[in-house]
Parts: sequence; C-alpha cells; structure tokens
Amino acid sequence: MRTQAELLVAEYEDRGRTSAANRVACVPNVREQLQAALTAESREICMRQRTLLLAAALGAFALTSCATASPPMSDPHPPQPQGCDAEAAKPAALGQPATAEVVERARIDAGAQIARVLKPGQMVTMEYREGRLNIDVDAANVIVNLRCG
Repeated sequence: MRTQAELLVAEYEDRGRTSAANRVACVPNVREQLQAALTAESREICMRQRTLLLAAALGAFALTSCATASPPMSDPHPPQPQGCDAEAAKPAALGQPATAEVVERARIDAGAQIARVLKPGQMVTMEYREGRLNIDVDAANVIVNLRCG
C-alpha cells in the first residue's frame, strides 16, 4: 500500500511528463500538498507511538497489580518482647569490678539479650533497646549502676 506522500510524488512525476509548462505551474501546489501529507503522516505515526506506549504502561500496571503485596510471614507468631530487669541484677553486681564474668552474670540475672559497659564520659548512642542492660562503672571500673535500655 502506497502512502499519501508517495501518491503525490507519483502524481507530480506524471504531470511533469506532460509538459514543462505544467511542471512549473504544479510545483507550488504539489509542494504544499506533499508537505501537508508528510505532516499528517507524522501526526499519525506519533499517535500510534503514543497509543502503543500507553498500552504498554497499562499492561505493566495491570501485571504489577496482580502481584502479591508482601511475602508470607515465616513465623506467624509476633516476636516476644525482650525483657530486661535491672533491679534483679543489682544486688549481685553493684560494687563489683566490671569483669567479663560479672557483666555476663548481671546480663543473665537481668534477663537481657546484650549488655554494655559505660565508662565515665564515654560517648554512647541514645537509642532505646528493650533487651539491653547498661552497666555504668566509675573510673576504677567498679559497677555503680545498672539500667535497661
């Protein structure tokens, strides 16, 4: 199938074969028609491309909406809160040097997951962790306080 532009070019060539006078008279008119045909074809191609792009975007959206929202939970039970009871560990730990054995014993007595020893003036993070035992020591590394967080 021939495009409108190709038909106009063929018509122009046919007119040109008839006479030189016709060719000169037809050139402006054919030029305008050819330009209009090319503009119309460009618009049609643009519309086709936009339609295809829109169809592809809608198809991709439809496919993603069918996907599951989140993977299934591996454990259907919610996590249990991690406990920490600093008061339970104070009797055995206060006044003791902060050795590895004493710190571990205080952690177990408090029921904490982890323990950290904090020296005077030491920079620490301020986030609260439910299962953490903070062990404050003095300059001589003796435990002066126990607290959770």
